[in-house]
Amino acid sequence: LQRGAQIFLAGGYDRSNPFYFGIYGGANCPGFLQSNPEAEAFFLNSGYRTNRTILILQRQLDVPLRVSDPRFGQLRNQYQMCMRSPRRLKDWWQECTVGVVEPLEFVLVDKAGAVKARALAWEMEGFSSRWGWPAVGVIDFEVEPACRRLGVGKYLLTAILKQLQDQYFQTVECQIDETNTCAIDFLSPLGFEQIDLGRVYAKDVPQ
Repeated sequence: LQRGAQIFLAGGYDRSNPFYFGIYGGANCPGFLQSNPEAEAFFLNSGYRTNRTILILQRQLDVPLRVSDPRFGQLRNQYQMCMRSPRRLKDWWQECTVGVVEPLEFVLVDKAGAVKARALAWEMEGFSSRWGWPAVGVIDFEVEPACRRLGVGKYLLTAILKQLQDQYFQTVECQIDETNTCAIDFLSPLGFEQIDLGRVYAKDVPQ
């Protein structure tokens, strides 16, 4: 407060998440889960308001992947998907949080070696032991702006899902902001379904 903070946040999300990536919330940090109703009641009664809502989507990998897109033939000739351990992550915060779980990076590169789309995937071991089946989280999915709406992101995610289906994983999870309708429309046809949601709460600092 001495440094001028004007708002209290409850529920870790993205850069406001200090420490519990991989411990609570699933593939990423979505604030407090709706499946934990005591949290919502507590914060609303304490004068907090909902600041952000994150949808938690999962796909069962034992369900066959049926994707038909006429653009894929051309994309297959233009790009190659590579899987690697990233030498460095996006920034210091990601190094300190995501780096702990040693994610794999899936990248789509063109013939010149330029990365056009990428995503991180990590084995959700702590959650897998609680859920009773192996799960993997896909986070930080990005497509270069010039390559969007050309099928590049769909091609990469389809390739990632096929790669994961060849492994022993049973469930893949993604998390998206509820206002990101493009991401919802992108994931739904690939078999992702909402299984929960998380909320971040905010409260103004008393003046």
